[in-house]
Amino acid sequence: MKLPLAFCFALGLAACSSESPRVEDAKGESVAEVAPDAPPVADATPVKDATPPTKDGMTLPSDKAPPSNPKTPPDQLKSIPVAFQGTWANSMADCAPGMETRLVIKPNELQFLESHGAITRVDAYSPTHIQTFGKFEGEGETWDGKPEFYLVNGKELSMVVDGAPQGKNRVKCP
Repeated sequence: MKLPLAFCFALGLAACSSESPRVEDAKGESVAEVAPDAPPVADATPVKDATPPTKDGMTLPSDKAPPSNPKTPPDQLKSIPVAFQGTWANSMADCAPGMETRLVIKPNELQFLESHGAITRVDAYSPTHIQTFGKFEGEGETWDGKPEFYLVNGKELSMVVDGAPQGKNRVKCP
């Protein structure tokens, strides 16, 4: 039996296609069929309101969008918002000068125990989520840094560096 040339050509194109075969789901909609041993396919679409990373049981609040989401551009501010400013530490006992977890946030500066950073840009993703950019120095070294800060429950501060939470949430010192 001879098949029409156009049919053979179309069949050949379908066989060479990189798309997965299509099947109908329970609703009758066409979906890609996945082989049982095929690895799951990640959706490249950025997730809005994604929960930031967790570490040691610390959960950061859900927020507008992580900095990597180009569809939700941040507001660029000239300084760190007042809600983030002040002295923060892991506990009230650590609020004293010279304590390791003490962090002082000023409008355009971050001061840690053995380092500090001059903030050159602040991206605000929401009233409770900012990312700072600046030149840091300490212990004889200099580097560019871009720590993120989250206000948690209106009374704690969580710091994230390179996508990883840094220690436990800090409390605001008196």
